[in-house]
Amino acid sequence: MIYLSSVSKTFKSVGHPLNVVFMPMTVSLPTERRVALLGRSLTGKSVLLRLLSGLEAPDTGQVVAPIRLSPIANSSAVFDQRMTIGDNIRYLARLYGVDAETLTLATVSYCRTALPIESPILALPRSLRRALDVALVAVLPFDCYLLDHLTSLDAGSIGRYVANAAQRNAGVIFATGRVYDVREHADFVVVVHGKSLYPFDDVNEAIQFYDRQAA
Repeated sequence: MIYLSSVSKTFKSVGHPLNVVFMPMTVSLPTERRVALLGRSLTGKSVLLRLLSGLEAPDTGQVVAPIRLSPIANSSAVFDQRMTIGDNIRYLARLYGVDAETLTLATVSYCRTALPIESPILALPRSLRRALDVALVAVLPFDCYLLDHLTSLDAGSIGRYVANAAQRNAGVIFATGRVYDVREHADFVVVVHGKSLYPFDDVNEAIQFYDRQAA
């Protein structure tokens, strides 16, 4: 489980009013299940993933995640964009204590395409950068996998990422604004709405609640 205790988050910028993303909230999220963070654009889904992963610190409260959480796949936070694919893979291999050659082979296999290993990340087409970002997280061992921006991925990529987590007996937490993704991949839903979180063990109840907020 991940525990959010009295967590709140705001952003301040000069010349603009305070942007309150989350009011203080206390909630627990399962990490062994397929958890959808379902919300409309700009409701804080990506911010929530960053809070869970530790990339963002809450203004109040604390996030307790006593498990191995993956980096956020499909968030452009996995790579150093200035380095080559190979340098990034070797760095991540050292960071997570795995063999670099094995990690390279697993990444190529997951992507199902040849990779220009010594090309800079910035030189790659955006679609390949996304695929590589997702692949590298997917092939590393974690207890729970994080995935953002499902609307930018094809159905096959999403399905393989979720299936990969299941093969490792790991959970997955993904952010989406599409009900289709929830029905297809989730067995637990957190509706992100009104600067707060609403967890549902029943997928249909979550979707009904989500739809009512738009009415």
